[in-house]
Amino acid sequence: MKNVESAYVGKINKVLNGNANEDITIWGASTAEGNIVPKIIADSTNNSVFNLGLDGTNLNQYIGLLKSYIKNTSSKKIILAADIHGALMKRNAIYRNYDWLHSLNNKEIYEALYSIDEEQIFKAKYAPFYKLLLYGKHNLKYFKTDFSSYNYPMNGFVERNGIVVKKTHKEKYEIKLSNDSTVLNQYKTIIKLAHKYNHEIYIVITPCYIEGLKMCSNYQNTIQLIQKLNMDSANVLDYSNHEMNQERQFFKDNTHLNKSGAIKFSSILVNDLLKKTE
Repeated sequence: MKNVESAYVGKINKVLNGNANEDITIWGASTAEGNIVPKIIADSTNNSVFNLGLDGTNLNQYIGLLKSYIKNTSSKKIILAADIHGALMKRNAIYRNYDWLHSLNNKEIYEALYSIDEEQIFKAKYAPFYKLLLYGKHNLKYFKTDFSSYNYPMNGFVERNGIVVKKTHKEKYEIKLSNDSTVLNQYKTIIKLAHKYNHEIYIVITPCYIEGLKMCSNYQNTIQLIQKLNMDSANVLDYSNHEMNQERQFFKDNTHLNKSGAIKFSSILVNDLLKKTE
């Protein structure tokens, strides 16, 4: 598994093997992976860019990988995509645990995953054959993979398609977002660590379709908590109230942009990044 150079395992290995050397890396869950197009950022900044977004995986889970990257990579620009639905959520289970099992010898990753599921991660590292139970059939596809080079034709970006279906009044329901203080403090830890190792860090609150935003009873609190990370010397770019959030044709669902939305948003984002560096 340590030799895999495709899909999500390949992204993890790209970092651990010291091959994430692009000038700008993009981190986050699917709202990083499918919302930010590296080529658009690269063309406007003349920087190399790679999208390390991992579906279903917020900072609470990938923080160990990011810490390892920060400590072992020369000065770079780091973009953390933070969607209001999952940015401050503390996980009660590891998503796609089988993608991470081969990396448990990395101290930072082990500690991060152990904090989510102590028993499972301890057994995975120390109990003979326990990993095989967790792998199951999920990773068999990698044994047929060509390991000759990292296989990311769009530099880690994965497009989404479709347009969000507008809900009737009866179909709408209230959502209360998780604003966990542990995860908020993890953002602060990452900001401090990034500055220590001379990285520039940008936290991007990604777009959210306006009808979906209205369903979140406490979204303003979530946004304010993330915005206040500016006080910890992070560059916070907030698109939760951007005019494109009114345009249904740009969204696959409430938090994920479709291909045309990702292109539009990436163009907006890169212009704001350039303004920050003027």
